[in-house]
Amino acid sequence: MTRSIAITGGAGFVGLALAEALTARGDRVTLLDIAPPDPQLFSRPEIAGTSYLPCDILDARSLQAALAQSGADLLVHAAAMTPNEETAQKDALRIAEVNVTGALRVLGAAAQAGLRDVLLLSSISVYGSLGGGAAELLEDAPVSPDSLYGETKLAAERLCRRVAPTLGLRLATLRLGPLFGPWESLREARPDLSPQAQLLRLSAVGHPVRLAHEMRGDWVYSRDAAAMIAAVTARMDRAAGGCYNIAGGAPFALTDWAEAMGLPTPLIDAASPDIAPRADPRRGPMSTAATAALTGLNGGRHMADAVTDQIPWQKSLQEPLA
Repeated sequence: MTRSIAITGGAGFVGLALAEALTARGDRVTLLDIAPPDPQLFSRPEIAGTSYLPCDILDARSLQAALAQSGADLLVHAAAMTPNEETAQKDALRIAEVNVTGALRVLGAAAQAGLRDVLLLSSISVYGSLGGGAAELLEDAPVSPDSLYGETKLAAERLCRRVAPTLGLRLATLRLGPLFGPWESLREARPDLSPQAQLLRLSAVGHPVRLAHEMRGDWVYSRDAAAMIAAVTARMDRAAGGCYNIAGGAPFALTDWAEAMGLPTPLIDAASPDIAPRADPRRGPMSTAATAALTGLNGGRHMADAVTDQIPWQKSLQEPLA
C-alpha cells in the first residue's frame, strides 16, 4: 500500500537516506526541516518526486502548517541535535529543548493533523558508551546513557511512549546504531561527520589520519538503516508500542573499512587523534533479532558489500560533501 510519509529532520543524513528507500517503494515523501537539503543531494534522481517544506519543530504553527500541507498519513520523527563535545557544553539547554520538547510537540502536531502512526527515531547512545558491559544490547536491557545526547534521547523515548496513547497515536521507537554511508553532509544540528566521512575528507587532501584506536563498532550502512526503517513503516500494526534496534549486526573496525575503500591505513595514536573516538570497542553490538522478526531484515550488509555500494556513490558526487 502506497503511503504519504513526512519526515522531520528530513533534510539530514537519516532523512534523505530514508527518502531514498521510501521513494523506491513508491511512497510519497515530504521532508520537513528548518533548512533545505544540500542542493547536490536534493537533485539526485534517487529521491525524485520528494518534496521539502520548511518547518521548525519548536514552532507549533510552523509544524502544524507543514504537516497539514504534506498530507501525510505517517510521520517519522528524525529531527534532533546530535552535538559534539563542544556543542554539548555550549548549547546544552537548546539541545534538550529540541530533542525532548521538540519530540513532544511533534506528537501533539501529529495528533492535531489526524495522523495515527508515528515512528520515533532514537539512538544507541541510550545504552551508554559501554552498554553496561552486556555482550549484546537487547531492547529491554538496562539503559545507562553517559552523554547529554543519550540522556535527551532516552527522555524523549520515555515521555513520548507515555504521551502517545493519550493522543490516540500508535508509536514505535527505533534505536539507530552508528551510521555511515550515502546522503551524509554537514549540518548545523550535526556538526561532526561520521568517522568514515571524516577519514574520506582528510585522505582526499593527503592528510595522514591518526586514530585513538581502530574504532571497531556496530556500524550500520545508511541505506541498510533506511531499508529497516522503511520496513517498520509498513508494519505499524505490529510495531506500535515496541522498541527496535536498527543496527549493522556485524561489527568491524574503521581501519578495515579504510583499507577496503582503498584509503591509506590510519595510524593508531591515542595521544593526538585526528578523529574523535567513537564506537567504543568494549560496547557489545546491538541485537537485531526483534527487528528481524518484525521486518525480515536481519541487520545490514557485510562491510565489503557496503564498500562496493559506497565507492560509486562517492565518485558520483560533483563536489565532496564530506
